Amino acid sequence: MVIRQALEMPDDTLRLVVEGKRRVRVLDIVDASDMLLGVVCDVEPILDVDESTLSALIRDVKDLFECYAREREGFPPEFLQVIAQEEDPDQLCDLVAANTLSILKDRQYILGEDISSRRLMALRRSLAREMGEDTMEQDM
Repeated sequence: MVIRQALEMPDDTLRLVVEGKRRVRVLDIVDASDMLLGVVCDVEPILDVDESTLSALIRDVKDLFECYAREREGFPPEFLQVIAQEEDPDQLCDLVAANTLSILKDRQYILGEDISSRRLMALRRSLAREMGEDTMEQDM
């Protein structure tokens, strides 16, 4: 993990903005008097489909995200470019789920799932559902 920013809050606490370098699963949280420590293990992605199926899922998610981003607006151009260029299915899921989905349950499922195709399919469903909700709101 890399600390990207440290912010001193008015109540004398410190808020950190961190970036993970790899996926891990938290096994335990230890209270070490003045801080909490996590006991973690690495999470390796499980590729359960052939390359052409995986490529099609990645393409579907990218296309749907592009529509989602057009409807929502406000995404920085740099973020849109990162998504467009990302070819790793798990990195794509992490980026899109963590930065876009408004339904916490959906986000947690996608970020916690180990099987790449399930992550991509869940992300596709979540984006479509959120876009459908936006469409319904616009129609009213």
